[in-house]
Amino acid sequence: MPRLTLVVLAAFLLLTVYLLATGQSGRDPNELVIWTQDRAPGRVVLDGLLGKYMLEVNPGLAELIRQNLKNPADFDRLIRSNPRPVDIKRSLKDGRVLDQYMKQHTIQRASHIYYETEEIRHNFIIAALGGSGPDLVYGPADMVGPFHDMKIIQPLEDFFPQEELVNFDPMGQVRLAGHLYMLADRIGNHLTLVYNKKLLPQPPQTTDELIALGKKLTKDLDGNGSPDQYALVWNFIEPFFFIPFLGGFGGWVMDENAHPTLDTEATINACKFILELREKKIIPYEADQDLANQLFKQQKAAMIIDGPWGWGGYVEAGVDIGLARIPEVS
Repeated sequence: MPRLTLVVLAAFLLLTVYLLATGQSGRDPNELVIWTQDRAPGRVVLDGLLGKYMLEVNPGLAELIRQNLKNPADFDRLIRSNPRPVDIKRSLKDGRVLDQYMKQHTIQRASHIYYETEEIRHNFIIAALGGSGPDLVYGPADMVGPFHDMKIIQPLEDFFPQEELVNFDPMGQVRLAGHLYMLADRIGNHLTLVYNKKLLPQPPQTTDELIALGKKLTKDLDGNGSPDQYALVWNFIEPFFFIPFLGGFGGWVMDENAHPTLDTEATINACKFILELREKKIIPYEADQDLANQLFKQQKAAMIIDGPWGWGGYVEAGVDIGLARIPEVS
């Protein structure tokens, strides 16, 4: 590679790191910036949060909305439901009143930027270590550990009085080393068995039923010796998707002292079970998230193990889906 090309690439890399470390440069100090890794429902939640934030920094705006709602009692309902700012505007008798108010009053601006999960983790670390970055991060709870160890986030106790924290489910309050670092808007990301009702009217309840059904649902339609339709697909190379089977065989990732507990018979038996599914061609020989999604959307797989982030895509692809628990290990 020519030396000039290397110099240009190095300069570009340094510029990228600099921009991240300085919060994309030129940041307005009066702007509230949120980074989110979830387009939906995360963006809906954040839009509601921003709408509520606008009201809190502008008490006059709240009063204006109360005066212009058809039913003043609707105001509390709107705020409780975390409405999008545009929904508040549509709730006014005359939307132009709010437009006029916005023009006459300077308010703090709030915005959020979308990143993929690993991007937001990586970019926030770079930006925060450089002394900048967003004010808030909306993402999964597993970010708290590395962010805490790097000392780039601060506890939330000083921002939320105890009388407000009691409104949150304790399972949604992410604590580490005696401090609160995250409040959840939902608890879960639970994996489920999603099945195509056209190919499978009733889902299996146990792993024995899964294997029995799998032998019927995996089909070589063109007779070339390779399956054209599989009984089940999922991203079995991703550890997160392995946990249900690890737990089903009586194991777990770590003990109460956060020590790894993977060197067990449960881990071995869970791995053997997945290998058995592959050997019997109930699942593809290899499958990541993209391949699994593609096969299920194309109705070349009767079932997929996935979370709520994927359900909408299957419906949009025209699949008549049903939801069930992952088959119990039998």
